[in-house]
Amino acid sequence: MPLRPGPRPIKSATAGHRSRPASAPDSPEIRAGRPKGARNLRAVLAAAARELMEIKENDRLRRVTKLEASVKQFVNRAAKGEERATRDLLDRLEALESRPAPEAEGLTEDDAAVIADLVHRIRASSP
Repeated sequence: MPLRPGPRPIKSATAGHRSRPASAPDSPEIRAGRPKGARNLRAVLAAAARELMEIKENDRLRRVTKLEASVKQFVNRAAKGEERATRDLLDRLEALESRPAPEAEGLTEDDAAVIADLVHRIRASSP
């Protein structure tokens, strides 16, 4: 004789997908991940680096981005002879110089023909 299954558990109206566990205290809904509309670290850093600030150079106030001001401080520390700043600056310059230059895409024959036609039309229409 086959075994009968036991009584079925009673399903709660609140149980299911994305519901709080019964052990959770009365608190706002538990969410996974970043809240809607929140920016990631890259966006926050980029926005902060683009903010303007005033610096005093040669007894004159100038408005520059925070990124530019930071780079100026970094280079000035290296120029004053700080060993670590000098080493870091030289490493960064070397990395920039060793990076391959972006390759310009060559024009196809069709592109060259279109450009030549445009140049011809522009020269013909000018007085």
